[in-house]
Amino acid sequence: MKKFTQLLEGRTLDVQDNGINFIDVEDLKKYVEIAKNFLSQEAMTIINYMIKNNKTYVETLGKGSNDNCLVSFYSHPRPSSGELKDLYAALSKLEKNNRLLEIPTLQTKEQFNAIISGKEAPDSIILDLKSEEGRNALVQKYMKLIYKIIHQWEGKVNLDDKQLKSAALEGFVNAMNTYGKKSAYKDIEDEKAVKTYTFGQFAAYMIRFAIVAEVNNASRLVRIPISVLSKEKKEKGSITKNNTISGDKKVGKDDDGGKKSLFDFVGGTDDGERTLDQQDLDKLWADVYRILEKEFDKKVIEAWYSFMGLNGREKLKNKEIAEKIGCQPSLVTYYCNTVNNFIKNDKTVMAKMKEIYELMKECLHEYEHDDDLIEDGLNTNDIIKNNNSDDE
Repeated sequence: MKKFTQLLEGRTLDVQDNGINFIDVEDLKKYVEIAKNFLSQEAMTIINYMIKNNKTYVETLGKGSNDNCLVSFYSHPRPSSGELKDLYAALSKLEKNNRLLEIPTLQTKEQFNAIISGKEAPDSIILDLKSEEGRNALVQKYMKLIYKIIHQWEGKVNLDDKQLKSAALEGFVNAMNTYGKKSAYKDIEDEKAVKTYTFGQFAAYMIRFAIVAEVNNASRLVRIPISVLSKEKKEKGSITKNNTISGDKKVGKDDDGGKKSLFDFVGGTDDGERTLDQQDLDKLWADVYRILEKEFDKKVIEAWYSFMGLNGREKLKNKEIAEKIGCQPSLVTYYCNTVNNFIKNDKTVMAKMKEIYELMKECLHEYEHDDDLIEDGLNTNDIIKNNNSDDE
């Protein structure tokens, strides 16, 4: 009977024939710096190995073959232990997820240069946005993100589930059709900015934009008197908008149990701005602040707010905070560490931090299970650093 490793012999990677194969340390580091927000943990495992073993990795992995060294490495049995075993596992997962082009040595020289020069967004090269198979795989991969955004609009606009899903999928298809293309940008500066967005971030914006367009096309936000509708029907015929909803309609509850109207939930939607997400973020941060202010006295929480630059406070240094609240600078560090440790160990706060992270990073679709996000390490400092709330 063959061993399991023997059964794995002959596995091949479906890659381009003209991959670069070798890239020196400086160019690899430059690639990581530019594409870091687009790269998975598996890709970083392989790239870090190439940086660490830059002079020997082609020979070690290729074993004298004329093929790309990673292709040759993958065609051999899976290593039983050590660093190469981790490398093989990372390569296998990238193949399964159709993300092999995250690895720069599998890109063509033209593709690699386009990324490090800023001419192309990494995901426009990494992802297969052209073939039917690739596009179907993207829909499946990002379906969780699509439903997440749909859920944010349910009960807040006068569209049923089918209409919301139809608009969301239309927005996602538009994202696949326009991502990385000049037609998606208004001007050169906009083009430069958007090229720093992952496909997931761009798709989230396009999905919301499509939903907003459908809301504007299919319904009015406020109820129109019957006399006005009748007059409009006579003037315009069947094209008048009958699908109306009152802005005063109660669609949810606040933290104190009181009912909230549509006007409380939905801000301006004319230009597709992310008003719903921003309101959700503001509410989540308010919940976090409320919990912390109940747990700690004013001096401690004021030190933390000022150190982090949160809740309307200007970000200050320890000495400045010490003067502000009247204590020794060393105590500021102690206060902040105390609050941070509480956040990490309190399930309620961490759950809200997780929601904040998902809203800000649009990364929910990257995880097969919710627990993966915590297991991969939820960095509260990253959440705080990237908090772009208007009032903070």
